[in-house]
Amino acid sequence: MFHDSSKLIVFLTRGAAHIATVRLHPKPTVVHTKRVSWNALTLPGLFQQIKIKYNTSSLRVLLGDELSYIVTLTIPPLPLSTERSYIQKQLTSVIPETLGFNDWDYKVASVTKQQKTVLVFTPVQSVLNVITKSALQSAMTVEAIEPQSIAAKRNVNPLIGLAMKKDIKGADEEVLNVTPFLHKTDTVSPKQPFHWKLFLSLTIGVTSLVLTGSTVALLMYMHNTPPSVIQEEVKEQTTPPLEPTQEEELTPEPTQEEEPDLSEISVLILNGTGIPGSSKAIKDLLEENGFMKVDAGNADSFGFTKTEVSLHSSLSPRIYEIIASLLSNYDVVQKDPLTSDFNYDVLITVGTKQE
Repeated sequence: MFHDSSKLIVFLTRGAAHIATVRLHPKPTVVHTKRVSWNALTLPGLFQQIKIKYNTSSLRVLLGDELSYIVTLTIPPLPLSTERSYIQKQLTSVIPETLGFNDWDYKVASVTKQQKTVLVFTPVQSVLNVITKSALQSAMTVEAIEPQSIAAKRNVNPLIGLAMKKDIKGADEEVLNVTPFLHKTDTVSPKQPFHWKLFLSLTIGVTSLVLTGSTVALLMYMHNTPPSVIQEEVKEQTTPPLEPTQEEELTPEPTQEEEPDLSEISVLILNGTGIPGSSKAIKDLLEENGFMKVDAGNADSFGFTKTEVSLHSSLSPRIYEIIASLLSNYDVVQKDPLTSDFNYDVLITVGTKQE
């Protein structure tokens, strides 16, 4: 069981989860780590295994910056009752996702008579959704969720930085709190009382921000998330790791067959709708969930209403199941297998997205 003297951190990057135990006293130290693979289908099972193996019902989630949006905005002085709505309107031009009212939050970084500077954070929505689902299914409490670069402001090792986090609760404009809801269609005013099915919170102390005029800094989809910090910390530890000390490697809950290695499967995505960005949106979604060899382009013609998926006959049918699950907002159909001379393992022709 974990107490205030130690924290369990799950560090999620593209396709990899680093499970770390951080002891806070007498000196903050990472004393135990494991690395496993994950995707949208296996994370709920991984949370359940963490709960059992570590005998804990709570954890904190650290996100690689490539799974986060971090935005700095300059806004005019506004009443607190309208400030949040104003910021959400500004986010539509800098974050390429549809954000629910409670999928993001902000903190005031500086104030002058003429303007306010605010820091906004939201996870990539597909990642936030699967974290929420995993916590609900495993009955785990996610105490805090924070991006790597912000946690690193407290400590050069972001794992320790998130473990040191104390500013969990506070006023809306003073503390970043991401609180995803069980029903994503709910719209709740930040001043209206409500009951949470799950509490995910994020806060930071902004110690130094260099901000100019109305500059908007968007840090997204960075591909240089090194796990070396974790490895260095493990090498430097001088005390025995916290329990559990002698456990086998955690592996995500398997289905009837072993989960395929998505990182080795090549995928070609073609835009069959004519709507700019349709193929790139699915490319980003697949990459967020473990596919690493993904290219995108345009189909020979537009007007597709269904999203068509074709696989090489040598691939496991599980690949189609995973893709269809990830594309739940599309009408997905499986087409004839690809010919042997086709240069990709999977071909996806994007059709109209369902509302």
